[in-house]
Amino acid sequence: MTEATVIGSWAHTVISHAEHIGVQRAELELLGAEGIRAVQATERVPYRSVLALWQAIDRIGGRDGAGLCLADSAVGTESYDILGYLLRSAADLQSCLEALSQYGCLANENSLAGYRIEEDRLVIFDGPRWGESWPAAYAQAVAGVYARLLLSWASEPLDLLKVELPGLFQGDKRPLETFFGAPVEGGAPCIALHFSLDSLKTPFRQAEPGLRRHLENRANELKEALPGTGLVPRISRLISTELEEGVPSMTTVAKRLRMSSRTLQRRLGETGTSYKDLVEAARRERALTLVRQTSTSFAECSDQCGFANPPAFTRAFRRWTGLSPAAYRQRSRFSAPRDRKLAWAG
Repeated sequence: MTEATVIGSWAHTVISHAEHIGVQRAELELLGAEGIRAVQATERVPYRSVLALWQAIDRIGGRDGAGLCLADSAVGTESYDILGYLLRSAADLQSCLEALSQYGCLANENSLAGYRIEEDRLVIFDGPRWGESWPAAYAQAVAGVYARLLLSWASEPLDLLKVELPGLFQGDKRPLETFFGAPVEGGAPCIALHFSLDSLKTPFRQAEPGLRRHLENRANELKEALPGTGLVPRISRLISTELEEGVPSMTTVAKRLRMSSRTLQRRLGETGTSYKDLVEAARRERALTLVRQTSTSFAECSDQCGFANPPAFTRAFRRWTGLSPAAYRQRSRFSAPRDRKLAWAG
């Protein structure tokens, strides 16, 4: 069966970290740690297995910076295999983020990794494409990895303005703010690191155009061979294609895939997602894109996302972003970047 996967090198890093912070060996074995260890660094591990490891880590140290500990000491370029070296060889931050948006699935097929422009800032975001939210430790680790690796690759300081994390903080958030050297806010729909807009053109220390071309060719080959090029992406594409005419029923999509609705539901369940999750993800992705296109009216956005009426679209948009479509569009417009550089703490 096809399901989302992550790169083996990252899975190995997570197991080592789980052992380091005190997850019991018996629990690790129940979670399939031995099988994951046997996988080569360049091979794939089921996403659900790595998510289970993070849930175990979170139970022990999610509120105590367990994710930040990993980001600060256990993760390097090699943790992401070819993707890490491809991102590091970029000419500047913008080229790096373009590659992340295109090839981030090589690290984790269930990742929304990408970037957007909001007013005078650059926002790098990540989170699950479908299924349950990442545990606090997982979200902190991913945000911390972005911060540490980008800082190490850039040839000059990056201006980090704010970090947003999912969930609500139960304790003191000052250790998080010390780590990032910027204000940290909770309750976000996904991870978001806000940088000044002029950070986009920051050159990288190890830019290598020749190596980058070679790595891109190899990344394209690996992307084509990913297990996730199967069922879930095919369903997502079918939903997106039909949205303008209304949300297609699961029965309709199942027929196009030449299987019964029951089989489709079962196979999606085996990947840790559901048809409802995929519809929600497809609508959200299209809505964010359309709202950023200022020539598209909100009524048209509603129609093209398969909503019965604009108020239903607005309610869903607020649920996804915390903003109305109008407020989100306003924030997404360009303005001149501020002349501001902050020292990076940590």
